[in-house]
Parts: sequence; structure tokens; C-alpha cells
Amino acid sequence: GSMFKETPFRNSLRSINLSEYTDKRVLIKACGGMPIPPWAFMLVTAKLQPVVRSISYGDDCAPIVVYKR
Repeated sequence: GSMFKETPFRNSLRSINLSEYTDKRVLIKACGGMPIPPWAFMLVTAKLQPVVRSISYGDDCAPIVVYKR
């Protein structure tokens, strides 16, 4: 199986256009069956937090809010 790698993930994160998420409610989901390390969720949260209205993890039915402006 494949493994989640930090360097490619960080490179992908740099290319995110934050203006697309300004004042939005963001739900971060892990799909595809690959285990996602906690640090990856923390990096996404740190990147989005300055611009979004809220950040949740999990699924549509039972999201866990981790940040709310």
C-alpha cells in the first residue's frame, strides 16, 4: 500500500488558494482508506484558520468543530 508522505503533502498545501476559503465553513474529511497522521490535520487547520469562518473534521452527519471565528 501507499504511505502518507510529509514533503509532498506540505508542497500541495502551499499551492492552496486561500481566497477560495475566505469566510467559508470548511469540513475536512479523510477519504480513500489511507490513514492520515494527526500532524496533517494540524497543518491544514493552521493554513486555513486565518481566513475561514469555521473548520470541522469528520463527516457531514457528525462533524467535530475544531475552530470557529
